[in-house]
Amino acid sequence: MELKKLCPSIMEIKKAPSFTLTEMLIVLAISVIVVGLAFAVLQFVNKNIYDIQNNYSESTTTRLIEQQITVDFNKYHNIFYNEVADELVFKTPLDSITYNFKDDIVYRSSDTLFYGGYINELFMTGDPIQTGKVDALKIIFKDRKTPTSIFIYKDNDASFYLVENGN
Repeated sequence: MELKKLCPSIMEIKKAPSFTLTEMLIVLAISVIVVGLAFAVLQFVNKNIYDIQNNYSESTTTRLIEQQITVDFNKYHNIFYNEVADELVFKTPLDSITYNFKDDIVYRSSDTLFYGGYINELFMTGDPIQTGKVDALKIIFKDRKTPTSIFIYKDNDASFYLVENGN
């Protein structure tokens, strides 16, 4: 009896539970597909995050420029554009600020406000002008995925109209 326990016959050998080679290959193929899809989704999410960051950066820059120029339009009463020097000068009797539009860069005195393509249009009482007094400004940021524009103006007070009409 002991011999039978030590050497069971081939018929009596029990198989250990396991997977076949075909089953393992199917599981491997499905795993490759799932991992591939996960990497594709991850790459898509990463691209969208990058685009969101760029849009946020561009809109923040636009808002900051718009806020700064709006503050200056409301603070300074005399605004002149010099076409030769390509500069917009804001003046009061006590202070002045100069915006330069050179080489696709907008400078405010010595600070750089914006780098990139732009088109500026100037207006005086609703009429486009090339040089002289200004009461409205339109800037179109053209080097962006979607061109953005800002329009800034100031309300002219009664003294402006009295001076303009010579009264």
